[in-house]
Amino acid sequence: MSDNEIQPEDRPSTWTSRNPEKPVIQPRVQPKKTLTASQKITNAEKQAMKHESSLAFQQVISDYHVGRDAFIDKAAKDNNKRPAYVRSLLFNKSKITKPQQVNLHNALVHHVAKELNAGT
Repeated sequence: MSDNEIQPEDRPSTWTSRNPEKPVIQPRVQPKKTLTASQKITNAEKQAMKHESSLAFQQVISDYHVGRDAFIDKAAKDNNKRPAYVRSLLFNKSKITKPQQVNLHNALVHHVAKELNAGT
């Protein structure tokens, strides 16, 4: 029987069927964790407490945002600026950068280094 005569259903489909003499590592089976009734009640109480805590924290954050927006509007109105400008000043990164131009100190150091390296 040549390769052309072998049908797909005749070919072994798994590694174990192709290698019967090799040992096979069995997959790990995690035991199903069963909870008692008291553990289920405790977990439900913890989940409810966590949910309440999460809602309280979300309320604190939303209160902060309301106060923040009121502050931005008041600051913009008091200083004749747009709220977007005040918001950009409060929340954006600094726009101050180091100058990328030639300065006297670097020019002098470069000149002295050229003179010292000229002899070598």
